[in-house]
Amino acid sequence: STKSSKTPPRRSTTAKDTPAEPLPVTELPSTVTFEDKGPIADCRANTSTPNRSRTNSSKKKSVVKVSSGPLPPTDKEVIAGLSQIGKKACGVGQGYLTVTIQNHPGARHTDFLYKHPQLQTVILSNNVIEDTKSLGKLEALTHVNLANNLLTELLDFCPPTPLLRHADYSHNKITSLCDLAPFYSLQTLVLDHNQVAS
Repeated sequence: STKSSKTPPRRSTTAKDTPAEPLPVTELPSTVTFEDKGPIADCRANTSTPNRSRTNSSKKKSVVKVSSGPLPPTDKEVIAGLSQIGKKACGVGQGYLTVTIQNHPGARHTDFLYKHPQLQTVILSNNVIEDTKSLGKLEALTHVNLANNLLTELLDFCPPTPLLRHADYSHNKITSLCDLAPFYSLQTLVLDHNQVAS
């Protein structure tokens, strides 16, 4: 006798037999900002979820030290005081040879002239200058007017400027002379109204 083939019963399709769909990918926000947490930044995007570290970092404030008193002359003020265009001492090109900055309440030193090494004449009278060491960087300097300042040292340029011919230090607080040998080109030195011992 022929065996009858039995057709397996069809199984009803249920949710368990359906292939699982891939989970949706959560897109990151188009703009991501980071909290400033000092030397090591916490690179986590800001969300609405409270974050203890973010709360703590918000209490940290950057401290900017501001020097007391008036600020020294700015680059713009220095440029405004430049005059007399001429040939540079090095013989290459031309530039401003004279600078005049007077009655400036923040002019306590001469560091603000470092961008102009070609200067030959420096007029800084009627200021509150106490330090002129940086004038030694002006290798072409021939004339300097430092009258009416607060200087206590004479020709304290570092290094000395051998081309210097005229120096006005009147109305300062100079008490003694310095070694003038390095300034072998010096022709005129004005020391009126100082405290130099005779």
